[in-house]
Amino acid sequence: MKSIIIPLIALALVVGFGIYEVISINKIYGGFEDKIDYMITLAENKSLTEEEYDYFCQEWLEVRAKSELFLPHNDVYEINLRVSETKAYVKERDYELCLGHLAVMKDLANYIRHLSKPDFSHIM
Repeated sequence: MKSIIIPLIALALVVGFGIYEVISINKIYGGFEDKIDYMITLAENKSLTEEEYDYFCQEWLEVRAKSELFLPHNDVYEINLRVSETKAYVKERDYELCLGHLAVMKDLANYIRHLSKPDFSHIM
C-alpha cells in the first residue's frame, strides 16, 4: 500500500502543475493578445505613439518574464524580435509595417496558447 502512495502523489503533482501551466499560459497570452489588439487599433487609426508602444514593450517584458519558465525560448524569442523591430517602425510612423508585425505577434501569441493545450497531436 505504501509503495503506491508516493507514485500517486507524484502523479497528482505532475498533473496539477500541468493544469496550472495551461491555465497560466492561456491567461498570460490571452491578456497579451488583447494588448496587441489595442496596438493594432491605434496603428490602423495612425495614432500609435512611441509612448504608447513603450508602455506595450514594458508589458511585453512582464509577459516574457512570466512565460519563460513554461515555454520553449524559441517561441518567446520570436515575439521578442518582433516587439523590438516594431519599435523602429513606430518611431518612423510606418503604420503598414507596424500592422504587419503586430499581426504576426498576435498569431504567435495565439499559437503559443494553442500549443500549451494538452493534445495528443502535439506529442507526435
